[in-house]
Amino acid sequence: MKKMSVIVLNHNGKGYLEDCLSSVLVQSYPNYEVIVVDNASSDGSPELVEGCFPQVKLIRNQRNLGTAGGRNVGLQKARGELIALLDNDTIVRENWLAELARAFEMDPKIGIVGCKILFADGITIQHAGGIIRYPQALPDHYGYGQRDEGQYDQMREVDYVTGAAHAIRRSLLEEIGYLDEGFFPCYYEEVDLCFRAREAGYKVVYLPQAVVLHHESATMKRGSYNYHRAMHRNRLRFILKRYSFQQLKEDFYPAEKEWLRAWKSENERRGLQRAYLETLLLWPSMPWAKGEKEVERMADTDEERMDVPEILGSLRKRLVEGDHQHGSAEPPTLHKGVLEAETSDNRSSGSQLTDELASKSHVEERPFVSHKPLIGPLIVFIREMWNSVSTKWFVRAILQQQNEFNEAVVRAVNELDMRVCDNDRDSTALAVEIAKVGYRLNRIENQLAALGERLAGIEQALKPRGSVSNESDGIESS
Repeated sequence: MKKMSVIVLNHNGKGYLEDCLSSVLVQSYPNYEVIVVDNASSDGSPELVEGCFPQVKLIRNQRNLGTAGGRNVGLQKARGELIALLDNDTIVRENWLAELARAFEMDPKIGIVGCKILFADGITIQHAGGIIRYPQALPDHYGYGQRDEGQYDQMREVDYVTGAAHAIRRSLLEEIGYLDEGFFPCYYEEVDLCFRAREAGYKVVYLPQAVVLHHESATMKRGSYNYHRAMHRNRLRFILKRYSFQQLKEDFYPAEKEWLRAWKSENERRGLQRAYLETLLLWPSMPWAKGEKEVERMADTDEERMDVPEILGSLRKRLVEGDHQHGSAEPPTLHKGVLEAETSDNRSSGSQLTDELASKSHVEERPFVSHKPLIGPLIVFIREMWNSVSTKWFVRAILQQQNEFNEAVVRAVNELDMRVCDNDRDSTALAVEIAKVGYRLNRIENQLAALGERLAGIEQALKPRGSVSNESDGIESS
């Protein structure tokens, strides 16, 4: 029986982690280890693991390495021949590991196995295999939002499986490498791995018997500005990593341009703008922009690669100038609760900084507590009465002023973030030029490195094969 490793990635997920680990630790499969990789949490979740789950191996990262980086740390420490990866906001069924192991035993060419993932209600499908729609690489899930009535109960090959819960054969990772940490902080790292696995001749399959419940997007709120920023930036990274220039120009560009004309929420529009800009600035440092094997596989010329920033810049310019407003699509009618949530999100989720400020902006009086047995309630009562007489009315006025000030700070930061993101037409042209210059510098660097290798080879060839000692006259020839 093969040993399995279960790696749970955590970042400030204390509210979910206990249920997740409790479900993992009662698996019917007998031979497995559990590893929690903590990405620099500040909510006490590492202490929860240490105090309540001593049988779990805890790895603490000093900073948030993102999904791919955090999981790679766990993959390097795992000892199993089969490795299951889990988000911290999941709950697995008792036979989950056993079913995953059985799937790998069925076919040695199965490299990655995904699960049937249900929403927390246990009856609504979240994932029954993943789809990547060409040419924009937009993701979708089979069965999303449908009631589970057995319509997806057949194992089959799929484009990809979601990273929330899936298993990987270790030999596959040893052959094709670990997760690409450039997909930061999350999204598309599992898509990239699945595509690389299939290119290496392995199968990526969906297994309905391995059932998981998942609180979707517990770490990053689905539909928020940061969600769209990360998702689209990594979508563009995936496209640039895999598409030839011909595909970019003839397939992706016209489809993306038309797609931008449709209505977008404020968060998605702003997230897309930032994603295009960041992709432009990061493009020169991407491996496939440096003339490495990925570029050779695509058979692109230098002139073609130099036009990639123009494509990205053109798309961003259209979005900044508001072309999407002239499309035929109308904004959908939103449920009142959804509309209120989106309005609130626009106010408070402009950036991670704004989110943090908003979460800490409201100041409240802390209630008195006492852990003394029997007389504890009396002590609390006396303290509250004295506080009312001595300081309460004075402090309340100060608290009100502080709350008003904090809310003003949050609004100002959010407004500044929106201005930087939305009113920067000139930044697009500048970013295009920076990307081109960066690409040229990379090419020069590669040429200099190649020239250095040739000179080193010539120098090595000109050196004598070795020194010979002449014992008769004491002279050493060299």
